[in-house]
Amino acid sequence: MKKIILSIIALSASPVLFAQNAAEANIGEGYYDIILWILIAIAVIVLIITFSLLNSINELKNKIAGDSGSEHAKLSLWEKLLSLKPLTMEKDMDMGHEYDGIRELNNSVPIWFNVLFYGLIVTGIVYLFTYHVFNIMPLQAQEYKNEMAAAQIQKEAYLKTSGNAIDENTVKQITDVAKLEGGKKIFVERCQVCHGEHAEGKVGPNLTDEFWIHGGTINAIFKTIKEGVPAKGMVSWKNVLKPDEMQLMASYVLSLQGTKPANPKDPQGDKMVSDTTKIQIDSLVKK
Repeated sequence: MKKIILSIIALSASPVLFAQNAAEANIGEGYYDIILWILIAIAVIVLIITFSLLNSINELKNKIAGDSGSEHAKLSLWEKLLSLKPLTMEKDMDMGHEYDGIRELNNSVPIWFNVLFYGLIVTGIVYLFTYHVFNIMPLQAQEYKNEMAAAQIQKEAYLKTSGNAIDENTVKQITDVAKLEGGKKIFVERCQVCHGEHAEGKVGPNLTDEFWIHGGTINAIFKTIKEGVPAKGMVSWKNVLKPDEMQLMASYVLSLQGTKPANPKDPQGDKMVSDTTKIQIDSLVKK
């Protein structure tokens, strides 16, 4: 009996415990509501079944003790709600069908079951007209699109207000000489061992020529620094460097275009015009 009572308390408290865990895990609000209601429904059903078992146990105890009372004793409100009948009334409900020791009784369907059954039918009808007939609420696919659009708006607003929120789509090349010194310092500390002191190329490719394996634009270089190239042994720096530091290093790499260091490594990748070269060409055209 103690174990049953403890199980009831645990199941009754499960929605509260789930609410706390869901809040900590940042579960989506819509999914949180659905799972919470499912847990509540399960807890209620288990409570009903448990109390039904307890009532049957008490009836059995009374029958064994010979304290069963009259055959048609007045039923309690709980027994009426669950359509329970005392064991002493079994012979009145016996339908005369027996198979393998199992007798068929003429029990009515419990009220709680009918409430759930017809309630689900009503819920299904309301859902059908709400989501499919009158389109009052969006379907899951449309709701996903709406949330993605709202998230994109929030992302753009965040990027505008956050000075350090730089990614491969928003990064801009830095040309200020003083700032590029900071990029050079980062390059010497992090990249010199693979690309050489003057970016002439060692294990990694030469970064001073016009040939690029993963793209020679500021956006492509920033992304390569950020994500790395694990297949070629280049680590990802996004968990080590801040976005503005990766921007400085990418800008410094672009500033090395055409410096022609000693003992350069053979070209690798495809030839392409870098942002720096484009700027120089544009300046000559204007002149």
